[in-house]
Amino acid sequence: MAAPEGQEFDRGMEDEAQETSAASPSLLRSPLKWFKSHPVKGLVGIAVLALAAIPAIVVPMMMSAPKETTVKLVTWEDVVKTLEEGAYPKAKKLARKLKSQESLPPDETGKPLYALGVAVAHEAEDLAGSERTKRYLLASRYLEEANQYGFPTDYRANGFYLLGKSLFECGKMPEARTALLSAVKLNKKRLTEIYSLLAKACAEDSRPKYDQALEYNKLYLSDEKLSPTEKQEGTIFRAGVLLKMNRIKECYAALDEIPASSKWRGAAMTLRGQAMLAEALTNRDKEAEAGGVGEWRKEIEAAIEILRKAQGVDSLGAPTTRQSMYLIGVCFLELKEYKAAAEQFARTRSAFADFPEGVAAAAQCAEIARQAGKDEDMLSDYRRALSGVNDAESYVNQWMPVDVIKTRLTNSLRYYMGIQKYDVALQLIDVMTALFPEEQTLLSKADAHNAWGQALATMAERTALPRRDVLKSQARSQYRKAGDSYSELAKKYPATRQYVDEVWSAATAYYHGQNYRAAKNQLKIYMENEAQRRHPQALAYMGESYLAMNKLEKAQEAFKECYDLYPRDTAASRARLLAARAYFERGQKGDVERAESLLQQNLNGDYLSPASQEWRDSLFALGDMQYLSGKYEEATKRLEEGVKRYPDAPESVTARYVIAESCRESAETAKEKMRSEEIGTSRAAQNRQIRDLLTKALNQYKLVQEKLNAGYERGELSALQRSMLRNSYFSIGSAYFDLGEYERAVQAYQAAANRYQSEPEAMQAYAQIAEAFRRMDKRQEALNALRQAKVVLSRMKPDAPFDAVTNFSRAEWGERLDALSEMD
Repeated sequence: MAAPEGQEFDRGMEDEAQETSAASPSLLRSPLKWFKSHPVKGLVGIAVLALAAIPAIVVPMMMSAPKETTVKLVTWEDVVKTLEEGAYPKAKKLARKLKSQESLPPDETGKPLYALGVAVAHEAEDLAGSERTKRYLLASRYLEEANQYGFPTDYRANGFYLLGKSLFECGKMPEARTALLSAVKLNKKRLTEIYSLLAKACAEDSRPKYDQALEYNKLYLSDEKLSPTEKQEGTIFRAGVLLKMNRIKECYAALDEIPASSKWRGAAMTLRGQAMLAEALTNRDKEAEAGGVGEWRKEIEAAIEILRKAQGVDSLGAPTTRQSMYLIGVCFLELKEYKAAAEQFARTRSAFADFPEGVAAAAQCAEIARQAGKDEDMLSDYRRALSGVNDAESYVNQWMPVDVIKTRLTNSLRYYMGIQKYDVALQLIDVMTALFPEEQTLLSKADAHNAWGQALATMAERTALPRRDVLKSQARSQYRKAGDSYSELAKKYPATRQYVDEVWSAATAYYHGQNYRAAKNQLKIYMENEAQRRHPQALAYMGESYLAMNKLEKAQEAFKECYDLYPRDTAASRARLLAARAYFERGQKGDVERAESLLQQNLNGDYLSPASQEWRDSLFALGDMQYLSGKYEEATKRLEEGVKRYPDAPESVTARYVIAESCRESAETAKEKMRSEEIGTSRAAQNRQIRDLLTKALNQYKLVQEKLNAGYERGELSALQRSMLRNSYFSIGSAYFDLGEYERAVQAYQAAANRYQSEPEAMQAYAQIAEAFRRMDKRQEALNALRQAKVVLSRMKPDAPFDAVTNFSRAEWGERLDALSEMD
């Protein structure tokens, strides 16, 4: 049979040293005395004995098979004897041997378990704090299993008594009462003690049963054999129950029965202080309703005074001292003297870290620290409070019950999530694992990472570069951690609705974190286990994941399944948009037509309205594709519609730039057409068309330049936007030049040259400036522009990328500038 839970812990805590045997001195004393009296005979005797011993030593060594040794079996009587002697470590050792013996009949399996429970329970009596609770918890597990097999016949009364006591000591009050009620029927010798335990188990339950507690207390006090000290202890307990029932006058009356010379005087004073605090708080509420003057504060100060006196009655380590110290902190807290309360709780926490008062004080310090904004102190204090706690079952504290501290932790977590301090929230979740189920803390951790990722992504959209990219990277990291936690959580709920929900959460978190391989895997699991729900979105995510992994065919399969099966779903509209972009980028035969067709479906079908993100994206995407396909007039119309509908959209700046480029390309096409045609009556109209196109392009370039310059000042431009800004500077000059407005062309090119003086493109600007001056017949100004260009060229870095951004190398530019200078 497997060892009960906690047995390994029990073994680790014990000293299992092996016993060694010692020879009795009486067996050696007589031969030694004879040897001294007969030395010669003794030597001869030794020689004879040595020769006789040789066969005894050598023969066994020469034998191929060792003799079997007889192992003494442990009996139940052996175990009982060691228990009665109080040799508990030895009793446990024998009980384990008895349990492992094959000779133990199945119907006697409960015997060694009972012995282990008895031994551990007795050991727990000498411990304190969390260690005491742990040992009683272990004892209760042994005794519960022993009861399942059946307590030994003659020990059932003691078994139920110790089981009830152990369950009480580790905070399992309902189970304790059940065991103790069984003990009442069997264990008449301990009846008074059992009534005392039953009274406490009723009073200290998470759902207290104070009336029953008083009844059992009455039965306890009815025992005429109780000593005065024991009666006073019972009276103190009754006073405490009356206080919890808010029967304060009766509580005071019970405390008045305790004489000044009593051993329980300190406990009585502490309880009186607690009663005075409760009475003051009741009066505070009454005064608040009646508009009182705050007499309740004086009552709390009086309570503090009596609690301080109580500390002087008993020794420093006595329960009275611990309790009064903690209660003084509570008094300060109710007075809103937070500094004094924090100091008092800190002293209690430090002096009694392993006791309920110290644990409760640490939790109080944590809450005060949280309200003061001292997050690190809050975390440190909660860690101290729960340092010795393995689970909610082992946490027992009358001053800070498990439900109370769990509520505080939950509220603190909600607070930090609310103010978006996710790093603190995650550290707090790690602290909470001691008291909360693993599934709950895993979900909290996943939600925290996910919310952190969302917050960082939102912040990134409002932040300038390069900080924006840093925030986006951090957001992806948090999303991926959320995906890991959701994925792990899903494994806790196999074959349930919650399983597929957590798989979906994992998939979307991985998707937003751009861990597309993990997202794809989770999406597959989701679709295999969910018949219909979220399938359109899953297919769209699947397609995008494949697209990011450069698996175009699989991506298009997922997209097509999405918009074919769910044509009216929003996810299908996004699938059409992404599929169109993928087709266009591939650029094989028929792909461009397919791409445009999918976008037209989004724009012309009744699936979307212009207010939707997908409709807007499809409009801009179609305009861009038409421009890249050389359909400049169609591109211009589409993008002008986009800019008009969405003037503040991020895409509008790029759209204006593409409109300008389309107009310039159209103007160039018109010029080429005009050159190839014979002179006719249409030339004037063509010239007007070209001027209109160049003017429209010029206006769009200026708007782009204005918008992007504002972003440049704030450091918000991407690499693409910086490229568009640079091109706009040069294109404005080029448009003026083509329009024959040379003065303005010179100004525009000069602005470009000044802005990009250290870049190779500046050479093109100076060359155009010189050409514009020539057109205006300003030869000297043209030469000056070329000389300035040579100076700028000489100052450029040796590794400047001329070949990448201009039509000439560095050396060729030098030769070109010389040639242009000679022309003038």
